[in-house]
Amino acid sequence: MLESVFQWIVATILSIIGLIITGVVTKVVIPRFVEYLSAKTNCENMKTVIADLGDTVSTSVAFLNQTVVSRIKEEGKWNSESQKLVLKAAVSEVMQSLSHTTRDIIHEDRLNLEQIVTRRIEAELDNRKLLISQHEAPAPVSTWEQYFSDSLDNIDFGRTGNI
Repeated sequence: MLESVFQWIVATILSIIGLIITGVVTKVVIPRFVEYLSAKTNCENMKTVIADLGDTVSTSVAFLNQTVVSRIKEEGKWNSESQKLVLKAAVSEVMQSLSHTTRDIIHEDRLNLEQIVTRRIEAELDNRKLLISQHEAPAPVSTWEQYFSDSLDNIDFGRTGNI
């Protein structure tokens, strides 16, 4: 009889532990796992959007720069009004060229596609301007010794009488 009572107590304790574990898994572990998967999916979706948007903007800006912008500049008509028109054309070009997946993700997140595209194009143009200005700038002097040796090489010091 003592053995059957002991077995009943162990079975009851194991049942209670099982119910507690089931409750914890149901209430804590599963929702956290779903949140993790959801965040991972959103992260992967955003990576897709960022990559597609970056590639599309870069390609469209390069295309418009080689065709429309260069022609307008050659004609001497490059001004703030023509810049606005080209930006509008670039936004339209990018929006039409984005993948359906990217458009769907942006739409699902209730984001303004035109604002996103416009900002990305402006960032691309700023990056291009920065790269051009860095390319045209003189190379930085690496050391003071190099600066002074280059500067001193250009001074005659009276060898020919010219200073």
